Amino acid sequence: MSESYAAKLLVNKVSVDINEFIREFLSRVVIGMVTSLKGVEKVNDVRIHIEDDNVDVEVNGQEISLNPFTNDAIAGTVTGLVATLNGVENIDNLDISVNA
Repeated sequence: MSESYAAKLLVNKVSVDINEFIREFLSRVVIGMVTSLKGVEKVNDVRIHIEDDNVDVEVNGQEISLNPFTNDAIAGTVTGLVATLNGVENIDNLDISVNA
């Protein structure tokens, strides 16, 4: 895969600096999760907001409905990944935006 992604990460409304490897890894995880959702085909941009274990997903400007399992799977995966980054401690909310 030769695609490159632009990604932005905010934790508790504060921008988190991420290196190229983390940007690509996080972007590919997010893109992989949302492409498996019903009704999602080509992904140009994704926005994920997580707060209090509630997940809002927007793909190509369209809000995507999530069932409880999918909500929890995305919340756990993304929060777990972000929690391992240097400088990230308590996560009350997070926002990820990825542009392909």
